Amino acid sequence: MAKTREQKEQIVEKLSSNLKKAKIVIFAGFSGLKVEDSDQLRKDLKENNNFFKIIKTSLVKISLKNANIDATIDQITQPLAIVIGNSDEISAPKTIRLFGKKSEALQILGGIYENNWIEPEKIKELAQIPGREALEAQLVGTIAQPLARLNNVLSGNQRSLVYILKQYQVQKS
Repeated sequence: MAKTREQKEQIVEKLSSNLKKAKIVIFAGFSGLKVEDSDQLRKDLKENNNFFKIIKTSLVKISLKNANIDATIDQITQPLAIVIGNSDEISAPKTIRLFGKKSEALQILGGIYENNWIEPEKIKELAQIPGREALEAQLVGTIAQPLARLNNVLSGNQRSLVYILKQYQVQKS
């Protein structure tokens, strides 16, 4: 059933609002995507506070203009799926990449990052960056490692002294 002008205006308003708040936006072609695969992708993206919607290209163009995002998607002529990453810049591309391993029906066409158009290769690069928790763990490990080594070196003299005193006690007994 065709949407009324009022419904389209509501969609554009909501999408414009989401685009303004988005950390990253990914545009994808979805020809051949099964409904159950689409539902699974929506579920996977929602776990990380991301958003997936199949929408008309003309409505996306109007929404981009309303959100003051200078990205032209004129080169996209096929039906469009849009992924809006709200939580961070990495979780949405990572989820799309993992989904792409299971289903080849979703093709990344490009995206918007920091209000600039990015190519599909850049999105694939972002998907390979470890998540926030992994990066934080690496940082903590990098900071803690020299401290642990310093602690080991400083306690080495104490261990040596205790060992020498223990040997001295054994000899005296």
